[in-house]
Amino acid sequence: VEGGADVNQASTDDGSTPCYVAAENGHVEVVKALVEAGADVNQATTDDGATPCFMAAQEGHVEVVRALVEAGADVNQARTDNGATPCFMAAQNGHAEVVRVLAKLGASVETPDDTGRTPAFIAAQMGHAEVVTLLATLKPALITRTSNSGWTPLRVSCHRAHLDTSKALLLLGAPVTVQDLKRYRFTPGERFATHTLRTKLMDFMDGALEQHRIFVSVFLFGCTVHPSTSSATQAISTVPFTGSSGFFPPT
Repeated sequence: VEGGADVNQASTDDGSTPCYVAAENGHVEVVKALVEAGADVNQATTDDGATPCFMAAQEGHVEVVRALVEAGADVNQARTDNGATPCFMAAQNGHAEVVRVLAKLGASVETPDDTGRTPAFIAAQMGHAEVVTLLATLKPALITRTSNSGWTPLRVSCHRAHLDTSKALLLLGAPVTVQDLKRYRFTPGERFATHTLRTKLMDFMDGALEQHRIFVSVFLFGCTVHPSTSSATQAISTVPFTGSSGFFPPT
């Protein structure tokens, strides 16, 4: 740079800049030096429109994200090919601290990609329970926000057999529908995973209902706890399943 190098000269194949490459690899001191030398922190690649901030968020480099935003990076600048934002990519890859920092720095935590999937949705899809909980805390409405195809975060979490994420969504108040629980699974392995998830969720919901009954009866009203005549297990087992679409029968 001291010899006159152009800090914004991009590669000819994809348009990646020195700042982009440094951000992608987590070299925060290099990023700061490039910024000081006049690097454009918002210069995106020519193939998909990814920015240095986008790549730092995707790879989980918190300090690089901070440095870029302090230098004027647009925290909401999305890729041009799919509409994914830095927050979306951090959520997709389970980088909870990056999501938290981006939110504090003014990033939108609800901007969807081109398919209508929000950061909370993609976090649920990938099984990142901590990120789902964080995003739902920041924007509670995200737990029911659907994608363009009508899927909810809980539905996609159940579909992917993510037990911890599904439990987190239930605890956050996500409404349960029939479609959340009877998902299409076509391979034997996938059907077994869904069967296992369904069984574990029934146990979890039964336990949660029992704890709720105890709390309400003993702590609020001082009444004797009486066993319920119905349970989450009974309720979920009534969800219709058929063999024609790859569903497994209820146990």
